[in-house]
Amino acid sequence: MNVPLELHDRLQAEYKALNRGALLFPPADPFWIELTGRDRASFLHNFCTNDIKKLAAGSGCEAFLTNIKGRILEHLFVFAGDSALWISGTPGREATVAEHLERYLITEDVEIHRRSHDWTTLRLAGANAGSIVERHAGQGSSEWKNLQHARGVVEGTDVLIARQDIGAVPSWIVVAPKDHAEQLHEVFLRDGAQAGDPGIWDALRIQAGWPLCGVDITEDNLAQEARRTPVAISFTKGCYLGQEPIARLDALGHVNRELCVVETRDSGAPHPGSLDVTDESGVPMGLITSTAWHPGTQSSWGLAVLKTAVSREGTAVRIGKDGVPGLVHAPVLPPAP
Repeated sequence: MNVPLELHDRLQAEYKALNRGALLFPPADPFWIELTGRDRASFLHNFCTNDIKKLAAGSGCEAFLTNIKGRILEHLFVFAGDSALWISGTPGREATVAEHLERYLITEDVEIHRRSHDWTTLRLAGANAGSIVERHAGQGSSEWKNLQHARGVVEGTDVLIARQDIGAVPSWIVVAPKDHAEQLHEVFLRDGAQAGDPGIWDALRIQAGWPLCGVDITEDNLAQEARRTPVAISFTKGCYLGQEPIARLDALGHVNRELCVVETRDSGAPHPGSLDVTDESGVPMGLITSTAWHPGTQSSWGLAVLKTAVSREGTAVRIGKDGVPGLVHAPVLPPAP
């Protein structure tokens, strides 16, 4: 991936802030859905892979929304409040998730509120991000576990503040009304954060193996193929839509393909959607779906669902018609909450 020299130098300088300070990424728009009503936890529990009913207020979990065949409809983050559940996922996919849940809503005391039009998300990442967040979320928030969260007030604006690590990088999100996003962005810059390029966020996401649904994983993929089983799938929660094939696959002990991170030092690759990944003898193994240049490693990174013959850490592969050499890495998962 060719990176202009000016951008190259700027991204490198910004990336160094992750190790000594904090990067603030521009407002982004993952979808947000709010569930209210007495039956909200048991209702959502019946349609996703993690144990929603055990979530205490202020905690959260990662999960997959699956169909009856155990295939992925969406990659979710669920946050439990005192009187609501907040669900976040891939930008632009609010309608897909809301309509799926609404289809099964019969007599349960649940209301499904689409919030993407009203809310936006700011992200702080890096070694000093926690101390910046603590000024607004209160003492101890810098030490929150992954997906722990609380309501807060920033410059008079009501927000939701949550820890949401990206791989091994400590990260917090601030969910705020869209019309306050620019104001809050300035507040966090004033507090000591440095503006971060969205390209760095993409690099961190890809290096961590954090997939976008509809891009890196689709309804063609079984839940375990996303390679996030330890943090996103419970095998003790009981029945839910898609549970039987997921449990059967767990009993078999393996999948035939899984999400992998692919690194290459070649400046001209990879490019998403057009480059095959092959083994060293040229046998097709998968397709690059997302890419970014990583200023920390000075290399290009991509995501691909690859056959398990090459999915082991450190396996050598070839990319594209020119056979650019690459190395396979496993996703870096955050600690389970």
